Order: sequence, then C-alpha cells, then structure tokens
Amino acid sequence: MISSITAASSNQSIISDVNLSVSSVTSGTATLTYTPVTGANGVAIISVTVVDNGGTANGGVNTTIMTFEVQVVDCQKLTETNKAQFSLYPNPATDNVTVSLASDKGGIISVVDLQGRLVLEQTVAAGQQDVLVNLQSIAKGAYILKVNNGTYSSTAELIKE
Repeated sequence: MISSITAASSNQSIISDVNLSVSSVTSGTATLTYTPVTGANGVAIISVTVVDNGGTANGGVNTTIMTFEVQVVDCQKLTETNKAQFSLYPNPATDNVTVSLASDKGGIISVVDLQGRLVLEQTVAAGQQDVLVNLQSIAKGAYILKVNNGTYSSTAELIKE
C-alpha cells in the first residue's frame, strides 16, 4: 500500500510551485501540475517520489522516484522579440517574397515545411536589409519562414501559391 506521494522542483527560481493530486491510488493515476516563475527561463527537474509500506525485505522496493525535465521559456519575451524582427511581402507569394529585416547584421533565412523539413535556405550578408527570396523551387503550400542572425531567431508563416 502507498504511504506517501510527493513532488518537488530542483530549481525554485524556475518552478517554485509543484502540486500533485492523486485521484485514485488503486488505479495508479495522479495529476502533476506546476507553475513556472513569471519571467523565468531555464531547466528544472521535477521529482515525484512514491513510498509504500511494503518494506525492502526479500528484494522489495520501498521507494520509487520518477523525474521529469522541464524546459521553461518566457513566452512573453519571445512574442515581443518576434514582433519587430522582420516582415515579409507579398504573402501569399508566387515566385518571390521580400524579407525586410529590422537589423543589418546578416544571418540566415530558412524555409521549412509543416513537417519541419528544410526546403530552402539563403544566407544574408551583413548590411543587407531587404532580401529577395526565390520561391520557384518549392511547391505550393504553407511554410514557416525563419530568420536567424545569431542574436535572435524569429518566424512567420509563409504561403506559396
């Protein structure tokens, strides 16, 4: 019989509030919820410890620990960063799309399909802000266009007609 179930975070500055709700001990079902600290970024390990009163005699196991790694990203910062990094037009596009960058640092423009496969990649030279991307080699459909300049990475949906 289970005598206790507990949960804890390894990094209180990332996840300080961990709650474990056991809905049925007989079926082994439990609900684990956690609340990341506002503005936090990083990794925390959540450990769930189950202790029973069966003892350890004859090779028995009294305690079982299950761990979960949780990566926390401050989505508010991502949204604010993503807004101002580039624009693209026309969208939907047919043969070409212009990517207008907010920075002149250069970088890489990538186009991936909705399965995550890279279908097109173009290097942007430092000082270049309006970049013409040739879409003639890719099929009609929906894609994700990503701009990465080493400082930021930003994405937008691209439709090829």
